[in-house]
Amino acid sequence: MGYLILTFKQRPTAAARYAGALVALLFGLTIWIWTSVVLHLAANSSLAAAPAWPAALSAPLTVSFALFVAAIPCVWLGAVVHEAGHAIGATLAGERVVLIAVGPFVWRMRGYRPRFVIARRRGHFGFTMALPTSAARVREATLQTILSGPGASALWFIALSLAAYVLWRHASPSDNSLTVGVALLATASSVGLTQVFTNLDLLSGRDTYSDGHLLLEVLSRTPNAEFGMMHGLILGQSFSGVRPRDIDPAIIDATMRLAQTPDQQASAKWHAFYRALDRDDVDAARSHIAQAVALVGPAQIGIQPNILMDGAYFEARYQGNAEAARALAAKVDAKRVLPAIRLRADAAIRYAEGDFAGAQRSAGQTLAELRKLPRTGDVQ
Repeated sequence: MGYLILTFKQRPTAAARYAGALVALLFGLTIWIWTSVVLHLAANSSLAAAPAWPAALSAPLTVSFALFVAAIPCVWLGAVVHEAGHAIGATLAGERVVLIAVGPFVWRMRGYRPRFVIARRRGHFGFTMALPTSAARVREATLQTILSGPGASALWFIALSLAAYVLWRHASPSDNSLTVGVALLATASSVGLTQVFTNLDLLSGRDTYSDGHLLLEVLSRTPNAEFGMMHGLILGQSFSGVRPRDIDPAIIDATMRLAQTPDQQASAKWHAFYRALDRDDVDAARSHIAQAVALVGPAQIGIQPNILMDGAYFEARYQGNAEAARALAAKVDAKRVLPAIRLRADAAIRYAEGDFAGAQRSAGQTLAELRKLPRTGDVQ
């Protein structure tokens, strides 16, 4: 399981892969040996020696391996509980949950509507994206969201352990309670250790969003953490229908000041582009979107397609350069672009090419997508 989790991380290093394989080996051997010893003791006890007990207890290695395999679904369920804890904590903190993923199974806001999809296995094994919507308690809400996941995992681990203890305590020679108890204890241990690897995850490098890294960053007030909170606040307000002109300029300025990596700088410039465009400052918008397109990298699978498509939109709508816009749009996987952004760019490109009927059709579809976006106050 250690290898599984570490290799699902986004862009893992070679060292992380080798370390993950070693962790998986040690983890599997530990659970296997531990359950084997317990089963061996049980098989030689007066309780386990009763005729009613399964003959399989005489082969503890086989039984322990079966228990370890049976524990894997509970590890997956533990991951679901963990991410659900993040989502519940974020909701109670006033944040907007837009994505929950466990392996290939993803619940996300697509076209501003929640949908369940099966995605390609990339990025994180378990991931919850929650966006703050108020600047009043950004740090507190972020901490609550981070801590709620491990809290849910702890409750899940305790529940399994209590169930195992009850079965073990009331085991009798006439049933298989002892075997089930050992299975639950092995499951509880595997779930607990797996969540420890997931939450600490100090091997995958800086391109991770493990709870341990996030918690340390938020508590230490590093520029990366401050940028993440400001970036999330802007996205959260945008998803809630707040216009760029209504977002506190200090928040956007803070993202530009705190951005350190090229991808962070691209995100900050993207926000500034929308603010400039909303204020009809075309020159500033041109500068911001050009820098965002130049800076954003392919690893940013969430924002890169949208930034490139916005660059295509600007080229067509404000520069009248349909050829350059088409070339930029061709670099984008359209499935990864928000529908409203994709359709708006398509309308602008068609208009620049003289396809007025097609432009009108795409513009109508854009408005239909925008109407699905939640609105607040008097947002138009």
